[in-house]
Amino acid sequence: MPDGFARHIKGGWFFYECLGPTSPDGSTFRYRVHLKLYRDCNPSSNGQDPPSMNFTIFRAADNVQVQNVSAPKTSEYTLSKKSFSNCINPAPNICYIIFEYNTIVELPATAGGYTISAQRCCRIDGIVNMQAPSNTVGISYTVTIPGNNINASYPNNNSPIFAEKDTAITCYNSTIELDYSAKDIDGDVLVYSFAPAITGGNSGSPSPAVATAPPYPSVSYYGNFSASNPFGTSLQINPNTGIITGTTPSITGEYVLAVSIKEYRNGVFISETRKELHVVVANCSLVAAKLPPRISACKDFSVSFENGSVSPSIHSYFWDFGVPNISTDTSRLPTPTYVYPDTGTFTVKLIVNKGDECADSTTSKIAVYPGFKPGFTIFGSCLVNPFQFTDTTRSTYGQVNKWRWDFGEATQNNDTSIAKSPAFLYPTLGNKTVSLIVEDDKGCFDTVTKTLEVLIKPPLNLAFKDTLICSIDTLQLQAGSSGTYAWTPDIRIINRFTATPSVFPIDTMTYYVTVTDGGCINTDSVRVNVLDSIQVDAGLDTTICRTDGAQLRAVSYGLQYQWTPIASLNNAFLKNPIAKPTAASTVYYVTANLGKCKAQDSVTVKTIPYPGSNAGQDTTICYNTFAYLHGSMNGVSFNWTPKAPLLNSNTLNPSVKLTSTASFILTVYDTIGCPKPFRDTVIVHVLPRMNVFAGNDTSVVINQPLLWQLPDIPVVTKWQWTPAQSLSNANIHNPTALFSLETLFNGEESILYTLTGTSAIGCTESDQVLVKIFKTGPSIFVPGAFTPNGDGSNDVMRPILVGMRSLDVFKVYNRYGQLVFETTTINKGWDGKINGEPQPSAGYVYAAIATDYTGKVVKQTGSFLLIR
Repeated sequence: MPDGFARHIKGGWFFYECLGPTSPDGSTFRYRVHLKLYRDCNPSSNGQDPPSMNFTIFRAADNVQVQNVSAPKTSEYTLSKKSFSNCINPAPNICYIIFEYNTIVELPATAGGYTISAQRCCRIDGIVNMQAPSNTVGISYTVTIPGNNINASYPNNNSPIFAEKDTAITCYNSTIELDYSAKDIDGDVLVYSFAPAITGGNSGSPSPAVATAPPYPSVSYYGNFSASNPFGTSLQINPNTGIITGTTPSITGEYVLAVSIKEYRNGVFISETRKELHVVVANCSLVAAKLPPRISACKDFSVSFENGSVSPSIHSYFWDFGVPNISTDTSRLPTPTYVYPDTGTFTVKLIVNKGDECADSTTSKIAVYPGFKPGFTIFGSCLVNPFQFTDTTRSTYGQVNKWRWDFGEATQNNDTSIAKSPAFLYPTLGNKTVSLIVEDDKGCFDTVTKTLEVLIKPPLNLAFKDTLICSIDTLQLQAGSSGTYAWTPDIRIINRFTATPSVFPIDTMTYYVTVTDGGCINTDSVRVNVLDSIQVDAGLDTTICRTDGAQLRAVSYGLQYQWTPIASLNNAFLKNPIAKPTAASTVYYVTANLGKCKAQDSVTVKTIPYPGSNAGQDTTICYNTFAYLHGSMNGVSFNWTPKAPLLNSNTLNPSVKLTSTASFILTVYDTIGCPKPFRDTVIVHVLPRMNVFAGNDTSVVINQPLLWQLPDIPVVTKWQWTPAQSLSNANIHNPTALFSLETLFNGEESILYTLTGTSAIGCTESDQVLVKIFKTGPSIFVPGAFTPNGDGSNDVMRPILVGMRSLDVFKVYNRYGQLVFETTTINKGWDGKINGEPQPSAGYVYAAIATDYTGKVVKQTGSFLLIR
């Protein structure tokens, strides 16, 4: 994160004091300019207390930069709240660190004055009323110095100085009072208002050396929040005192709030000062009694009450519902409901924690006059004429005497009225939400809303705009809209001032309709084409594959159709239905009607069966064996897919050798009228491989028994070894072999055995093992040389054990007597390296000890050559 780019900024403000003119004629002034920068007390990164800030000064008339000065930090202090009333639960943490920067600038008096700016990024995370992410948005601090265009003394001005009363407690869902007041030593009139929070700086330039020129854009407020409604609640600022009052939101967190002070002297606006701060709405509650200033019960006599302030410290409630001359109109429930005995205006009182240190009370006026029903009507539809709004509110006990209309025009601020039944001319098109707050003289009030659409002209919907009729028919035209109608010309037409006139022209004619609604006019037309007769063409005869559908296509000016027979049609009354006949030939008849005009025609649909395809029965084969397919067909040509693995794929009976299950499709074609192929599939299932294993190649000596210990294969039910020579049993899985000079033929030195396993369903699989037979006694053979060059041949020096049960040790020494290799693992040897380093060509000595199959220990030493 760059220095200065820290999500910690919580607001601040500028002020200045005039040190007086620096020229005899008062054309130049000196000012001491101060910036107070508010920071989080718990910063999350470095660079959050810059030793200086840059103040950029712009000429206000054209926003041209005139100076840029560096202001050092002159003080640093903490502003926090440390003591809290017992009526606040829990006590929130309110803390700011304030850095003050100041410097002296000298400026010539100008007509428009100056704007001083400083910028910094970034704000704290998660500001509730700002669009996310708020932690990438900076802030601009600004203040203005008056010009001399009205009075030469105005530049000799001191800005207002805000009172630092920023530790006020702000709990959620409670009433508040925030003091944003300021003092002005010049005695100028100060006017306070809410202002937009403004941006400045960014994550790429968190502490700009030169501020950008004004004006500065507002931050993006979230949802219903805005500069004038920063809490989204009923928040007001007193324009004369700067005191902010109202209610806090229900969501805890930090909210950006900005206040502007406009400074007036002798009734003339001279300068503006801004203060912007992130206010914490804390997760605490005040013991408070809170009711709306007035309540209306104007639907019935039953009224439900609830305290508007929530606090865990509230433990008791006392309600007095204000009915005179009785004492039973009370309750101690938190949310009581009371049925008033009569109409009237009553004063209800709520006391929370009555008699306690943290007690509070409030009152509210309640009007009980059932029978108040708000409402209004709207007349109008388009942009060019005003809409008329008529109040229809009824009050059983009083007289309706107050209205507050909001016509929902977002582009205007004056889209309101207090008249009973006003008119409003909308300047834009679209949907508008109109609301009416209405009140009677008994204190009943309510709000009702409606949505209207402002159109460019009244809607006019015609059922059809171009149609046909027969010359002997009458046709009813149809228009949909509100308002009055007039159809022209007045020729062969009945009821032409209605939405549905009837016409009976003898020649083609166009009728025009004009609709008038609320002073707005729209027009359209209907062309009525007149025919003396009609024809229908059912189309050409066709042939389809049986069970397929064919779309029938009638050509005609008719407006109604009926086809027969209906049994094989999806809808016999469509112009173009779909037919699915099953007979070899079906004739479909169509009747077309245009009013009383009628015509008929027919079409024949023939069906041809699909070609026949039978790929044969699914089959199962052994692993890596042949399957023989047996297909048949009723057609003129065929093909198998996939074709590649099949032998004789151009016949109906191909064969295929497989190691995994596969599917084969037989596609058959015909030329007798059905152009579509027919397909059938056969699946060849391949049984898993049995994985018969005869063991690794080995060696033995004369008279040494060899016992196979091979893993069991449950699927194999029959075993066969060939040849059976020297075996104890050639028909078992793990026989014993014993070799002697008598059993060896022609002095053979090795025998290649084949082991075949057969499963219960006849699958077979074989493997081979080579047994070398030495006619010496048990021995250790070590080659005389090896060549570890990585060519795959003679790369490792290892002992060859014949007739041995185990290798007890094999050691290799170099010519210096250094042990370079050692192992006890059979078939493991030395690769000619020590610690990964290749050793030179030389002679090496070995020592080997092994135990033969009888348990006798055999020792052997010798030498060999390493050749590179």
